[in-house]
Amino acid sequence: LLFLTSLAPCLADTITLDDGSRLVGKVVAIRKGKVSLKTSFAGTLSLPLAKVVTMRTDAPLRVALQESGEAEGQVSLRAGQVELQTPEGPVRAPVAGLVAAGPAGKPLPSDPPPKPKRNWRYEVSGQYRGKSGNTDSTRLGLGAKAIWKKGGDQLKLYANWNQTEQSDRVTEDEAAAGFDLERQLTGRHSWYTRLELERDEIEQLALRATLAAGYGYHLIKNENRKLRLRSGLLYRRESFDYDRGDNDAIGIELGAKHTWKVAKWGNMVNDVTYSPTLSDWADYRVVHESSLDVPLAKSQIWKLRLGLSHEYNSLSAPGTEDLDTTYFVKLVFNWR
Repeated sequence: LLFLTSLAPCLADTITLDDGSRLVGKVVAIRKGKVSLKTSFAGTLSLPLAKVVTMRTDAPLRVALQESGEAEGQVSLRAGQVELQTPEGPVRAPVAGLVAAGPAGKPLPSDPPPKPKRNWRYEVSGQYRGKSGNTDSTRLGLGAKAIWKKGGDQLKLYANWNQTEQSDRVTEDEAAAGFDLERQLTGRHSWYTRLELERDEIEQLALRATLAAGYGYHLIKNENRKLRLRSGLLYRRESFDYDRGDNDAIGIELGAKHTWKVAKWGNMVNDVTYSPTLSDWADYRVVHESSLDVPLAKSQIWKLRLGLSHEYNSLSAPGTEDLDTTYFVKLVFNWR
């Protein structure tokens, strides 16, 4: 078999099966879990995709992926992952997400992948914590989020509110809302813009508006892990309830967000942003949040979110702490 396959140097695509067999030919189609390999010694073979351990094509193919749609490029398959080398950069997906493939520049040999019925994902969350005894305290939090995603583009809309009372005294009362838009340029490169509006009764902050835009780069980008870095410019305006005047500042922001699918049962997110002003490097904010989502039983829509967040203001309002630390457990309901 190996001798026969070596007689056709023009057929340079290679496939290794789970029994150790190595086949050389030309991949002409992938459809309904079958790989069609044209050989010089046995015609066209139909191989179960589930039996393929590795595959490499020298010529580009037109490929339909479940998540990112259609693209063209050389295809390689290894360890349950398929990688497509496109002019814009590599595109990776699990083999289960490979819908169909065929010759480049021609219609696919199967029906096109079904378009997602809904590109939006929604989420609402709530938390309540109460304590009675020597000190009575309650904490209530509500949040909502809507995320639109298509290919490498994403739009996130969000709003949240938190309030804490201790011994009939409000120690936390803040709300925030905003959007974050990310558009893919090529491969791992993207640009973004975001706007956030905040109010904090304890800091006597009537409104903090932050508008930022800049460049993003995905240092890690696969099915289980993503690491996105950002750098950009921002404009921040703060208005206070007391006679402190309004603050206007132009600054930079540096951010990193790491998403890790720990296992089928958990998803961890770490997000941190550092934003100093250009006029005074001693005036800066650091915002951090780490969380772990754990599904409730086998539910796909209910989960618990455990985490902590920090917000550090180097020039905080008089009578308030520079650092706010919050530990939280949220009940999350999400749907499409």
